[in-house]
Order: sequence, then structure tokens, then C-alpha cells
Amino acid sequence: MSSTTSLRGVLSLSLGTAVTRGLALCTQLLLVIWLAPAEFGYWAAASSAMALVTGLVNFGEVNGYLANEGAAMARTRSVILRLNAVLIIAGLVIAGVYLYAGDTRVAVLALLIAVSIPIQGDSDLMYAAGIKSRQYALLIWAQSMGAVLKLVVAVAIAFWSESAMALAISFLAYYVVVDVAILSRLKRTDRPPSVPVPAPHQRQRFSWAVNSYMMTLPLQSAYLVSQFLASPEVLGILYLAFQITLGISGVISQPLARVALSAFASLHGARRVETAMAFMHVFSAGMSVVVAIGILVLPWAEPWLGQEWAAAVPATLALLVSLTPRIVSPVIDGFQQSSGRWWQATSFNAVDAIGTGIAACTAVLGDVVLLAISVSAWKALFGIGRFLVVMREVELAPRLLFTLLLIVASAIGFLAVLNSDHMRVLFAVLLLVLGAVWLWRALRNQPVQTRLIEIQEPA
Repeated sequence: MSSTTSLRGVLSLSLGTAVTRGLALCTQLLLVIWLAPAEFGYWAAASSAMALVTGLVNFGEVNGYLANEGAAMARTRSVILRLNAVLIIAGLVIAGVYLYAGDTRVAVLALLIAVSIPIQGDSDLMYAAGIKSRQYALLIWAQSMGAVLKLVVAVAIAFWSESAMALAISFLAYYVVVDVAILSRLKRTDRPPSVPVPAPHQRQRFSWAVNSYMMTLPLQSAYLVSQFLASPEVLGILYLAFQITLGISGVISQPLARVALSAFASLHGARRVETAMAFMHVFSAGMSVVVAIGILVLPWAEPWLGQEWAAAVPATLALLVSLTPRIVSPVIDGFQQSSGRWWQATSFNAVDAIGTGIAACTAVLGDVVLLAISVSAWKALFGIGRFLVVMREVELAPRLLFTLLLIVASAIGFLAVLNSDHMRVLFAVLLLVLGAVWLWRALRNQPVQTRLIEIQEPA
């Protein structure tokens, strides 16, 4: 699979993810009408605590299914159903701990998340099977159906109860619809490999599981730490700000992670490195443009928010800046995994989780904007540092050029956020111009890079 074909796959899936994330973002913003920040805080506390369990959903078997050309979906599905059943028990224990501590609201939310684990895991496998067989239209349709139902269920329950149950039940409804929609129409194209592929060794499966677990913790660690240091209101505003930025970045990052891993698994040597760099240039440049537009547009929403949600806009802007270097992570994860460096990828994600947790300690000051800036600054520094360490196979000049572009884009973004009015607009426009020129150059050079790769290393 060439980088051009892979990019088309990412962009095709991004259409469906855009609908999903767009409707999810609308859901979050609509719920602000009925739910207080504290309700979002209860949900953030439950979901972050349950991340200690949900981070192990499928135990990384889906990534192994994508990376291993000989993996069969039926065998993978049988394995993950057994593994996820065990996780339900662990989830019930966490819910019981909150119940024993007297936090009934968080306990009930944790219980609902525990119940959703097998469904979440199966829908993730169905999504991966759709990618592997390139049935992108099916995935777009399933995601869209799930997102619509999620919005309807969330708004109905929020209107009726004004509680975080709206978030929990709509979360479960989404995965049910996606799983059923894909499974009912999936054309199974698993074919016997030309060369017999043995079943994965237990050590390999263990590395998949730990890697998958560590990939989920960096985001959740911010909530996990903050819930013990700040009020539910502060945690709720941080959660909403994160959801807005994830709604933006997730349009690309989710399909990018899957397609990159699937594409890199079929490439080797210089071809894999060149394709990874092509991916990173295109999507980092594109994200810079998105960040600049967000900085220009989001402040207009502030007057429409009530006093209790006023801090959500500056917190969102602070987190938005880190998206340019953060979009590199899905590509690097796929690059490391496809190269057999699962433990290296795991180690980096563990460092990210620890660093995010330390940055989140600023929650003790009770200032959600400062908390968001701290977490965002760490994410930006980590993304740049990880690129420099992992992509050492890239020649020095291209590596330093890409690093410089990430640093400049991040610095301009932070300057825009830390200033107000005219200066913010000036820096945002500067970032927009930089991102547009960078994207134009990346798209212009991408087909050339692909042709050079094919000449140097024929398939």
C-alpha cells in the first residue's frame, strides 16, 4: 500500500469520523445547557478511574490483528470476548470502591462503563476488520448512525434528568449501534496467507496488551490526578475543553492511527521511513491550519456561555495549541509497532502518562486555564521530543527541519493564546499562513516522495 493510497484511506475514514466527532461535539455543547460543570466532573472521574480497566479492552489484540497479515478475525474475536469478560469483573471492583467511599454518582457511572466493555471491544474489532478489507463506506455509515443515536439519547436523558447519566448511557448506545451496523454488513475477506503464519506467541500478545494500555493512559491521567486535587467544577470544565480539542483532532487521529499501522505493516526500510515522514508533514501542517482557525473562531462563543462555563473557552484554546505536535503520535505509534518496537512505543506512552499527571498537579491551584496550559505545554514538548528520538533513521537535515516547524508552530500558537484581542488575531493569522504554506509544500512533495521510494525500493 503506497503512501498516496494510505492517505486516501485516512481521508476517506476522516469523512465518517468528522461526522462522528462533529455530532459528538454538538452533543457535548448541547449538554452544557442542562448539565452543570460538576456533572461533567463526575463523568470525568468515573471514566478516568475506569481507564485503568478500559485501557486493556481487547488487550491490544486489534492492533495485532492489523499488524499481522495472517491474523483471522474469527480467532481474534473469540480471544477478545474471553479477555473482555474478565475486565467486567475488574470494572465492578472499581465501581464498588467508589460506592464504599460514598460517591454513589461516580459508582453508577463506572458500573455502566464496565457493562459496555465487551461491546466497545467488539465494535473496535469490527472497525479494524472494515479497515483491513477497505470497506470505508461501511465504516462511515456505521459511525454516523452511532453518532446520531448518541446525540438523541444524550439530549433526551439530559433534558429528563439533568445528570451525567446522559453521558454514560449515550456512550453505551454509540458502541451498540456501531457494532451491530458493521457486523450486519461486513464482507468477510479473511484469506489464508500465502505462507502459513503461526499463532502469536504469548509474549507478543502481552506486548500488544501493555502497549494498548499505555496508549490510553496519557489522556486519562490528567483527569485521574485532577479529580483528587480540584473541585468537580474544575474537572468538568477541563473535561469539556479536552472533548472539544479531541473532537477536532479525532477527525484525523483515530483513522490515521489505524491506517498508518496497516500501511506500515506492509512496508520496510527506507520506504516505511519516507511514508511516515510524508504522513507527518501533511497532517501536522493541516493541524496547524485547524489550530489557527480555532484560535480565531472559538473566542466568539464565549459570550454565549453562562458564567459557570466561561473558563471553558480559554482552557480549550490552551489545549488546542498542542494538537500540531500531538498529531505526530498516531504516526509514530504505527511506525514503532510495525517495526516490532512495541515496548519502545509502550515506554514513550508511559512517560507521556507520567508527565501529563505531573503537569495536572497544577490543578491544586484551582485555576482551570493554568491547568490546561500546563498539560498542553507538556504535550507539545513531549511530541517534539518523541519525534527526535524515534525518527533517528531520518537524515539530520529533514529531521531538524520538521522539528523546527513543530517548534515554531507551537510557539506562535502559545503566543496567540497568551495574548488577547488584536495580538491574538495577529499571531493566529501568522500561524494560519505558516500552516497553509507548509501544507501546500507537503502535498506538493508527497507524490514525488512516493515515486522516489518506489524507484529506490521496488515492491
